[in-house]
Amino acid sequence: VDPPPNSSHILERLGIVPNRIQGIILTHCHADHDAGTFQKILRQRQIKLYTTVTIKDSFVRKYAAITGFSVPFLQSLFEFRKVRIGEPMNVGCCSIFFNYTLHTIPCIGFRAVWRDSSIAYSADTNYSPKLINGMFEKGFIGAARRDQLMNFAWDSTVVLHEMGVPPIHTANVALEEACSANPGLRERLFVVHAAAGACPGFQQLGEMDTIAVPVVRCDDCVCREVLNVLRSQHFLRPLRKSKTLMMQLAGCAEVLTFSPGQLIVEHGQPINDVWILMGGMADCLQAPEPVTPELSRSGTKGSLIGDPVSEPEREESVVKGIFPLDILGCHAILETHEAKEQPKRGSQTAGDTHEFSIRAKTDVTIMRIQVDKFVEIIESSPANNHVWHFLRQNDQVASNFALSVIKCNLRLSSILELQLCTTDFLSLLKKESADTGDCLQEPCLVIDGYVSVFSRSSGDSGTFRGISSDMSAYRPRRGIGRGSLIGNMNKLALDEDSDLRVLAETPVEYFAIRSKGFQSFLRQFPGVLLQLLDETVLEGLFCSQRATMQGLGSH
Repeated sequence: VDPPPNSSHILERLGIVPNRIQGIILTHCHADHDAGTFQKILRQRQIKLYTTVTIKDSFVRKYAAITGFSVPFLQSLFEFRKVRIGEPMNVGCCSIFFNYTLHTIPCIGFRAVWRDSSIAYSADTNYSPKLINGMFEKGFIGAARRDQLMNFAWDSTVVLHEMGVPPIHTANVALEEACSANPGLRERLFVVHAAAGACPGFQQLGEMDTIAVPVVRCDDCVCREVLNVLRSQHFLRPLRKSKTLMMQLAGCAEVLTFSPGQLIVEHGQPINDVWILMGGMADCLQAPEPVTPELSRSGTKGSLIGDPVSEPEREESVVKGIFPLDILGCHAILETHEAKEQPKRGSQTAGDTHEFSIRAKTDVTIMRIQVDKFVEIIESSPANNHVWHFLRQNDQVASNFALSVIKCNLRLSSILELQLCTTDFLSLLKKESADTGDCLQEPCLVIDGYVSVFSRSSGDSGTFRGISSDMSAYRPRRGIGRGSLIGNMNKLALDEDSDLRVLAETPVEYFAIRSKGFQSFLRQFPGVLLQLLDETVLEGLFCSQRATMQGLGSH
């Protein structure tokens, strides 16, 4: 709700993967509330924006004026969920009731209800019965608006209420009166939107504070969360349209919980299951190397060589962190399928074991699905070939090779890492080759060899935001080498035909990227799109040297 700037960094410090945030409630369009919202829209995966039509329109007009992008383009960067005042909106198993507040511009607060628990959030408002009644008596507001403003949900399990300087914020004395009229409110009330130490006598929330409302999750909640986690797996994208198959997968899932320090997977354990982390954090641990005993120089009775010298026990070392949505044992799905397709090769998974141990770092929730069940359900889908393709693309060896190419492009690799979408990008790549003089498919990522990039058209093309740019002055780019991403990003964003021509100067290996798949990727990660606009070539590390050598040779 109205996230602050750099909210992704705050979430990471709290051990929460930013991609887990699927939606934002925008209460109003003052900078201290919407700046972080706009930033979050441009970070990681596309989000849902919950607000009224009036506030949404104001938001996009404001940032269109600030950025120079058009209103339709900005609206394409998020998924709008229309809020209706006074009507419940169901989000998961929770119902949210929205209301207008008393502020200088349109602003909404809400009450979220789940079974017997609820959270009320005032947003920016002036809760002053005297002021509200006075406005009604003067005819500024009607009876319905007066009653709604007066009847704040003070009886909620948790009350988050703002405090500030009247007349546009709520005064300290108004909250004191509310506490006097509602026994027990002070223990449930947390003050927000106020300077530190400005609320004596009240509990005040800081940036890193967390409130947990104890609830008992129902079966529907667990099933919905399992489905959301499965849908988030990139290799299952071809199955998302089949609710039946996704429900079958969810029905095979066993949800387990682990306490901090508890072993989830043991080194050497057979790979019979696929594990997907749903919540919390874990460590991937490498077993200590076996110690070769040092032998004493003087042997003892009964020993021809000598006695081992005692060594201190070596501890496991942390290889990497495991975070929500990470999957373990994914390669076993593909190997089991391939073993069934080629029975003469025998079962490739027989004897396969986990290379590392996994230990819970925090409280962890994880789902487990048997590999055989996973394969059986995927194979029953008409789209199963696409799933196997995604899994092959994400194969560890293939992924490491593609990553080595991407890391030759510092700008591209930093964009993908910042947006947490490297795995999604890898799934788009298909290795191809071209001879000298051949045209390469666009967009593409150069692996080896060199290419030249030309413009097919001339005339005033303009930048994405309409700033004049004469494409007739576009000079051919030569010596484009390893790690370079090539494509007319503006045309891709607008779903128009590209005016670039990519020619191989030498025999070339490259990753072809299907344009429709790349467009879908850019829609899912708006921050990547914005950083690639107006680009035709993102050069890798091996471009400038080649181009310089060509230039020296021409003199």
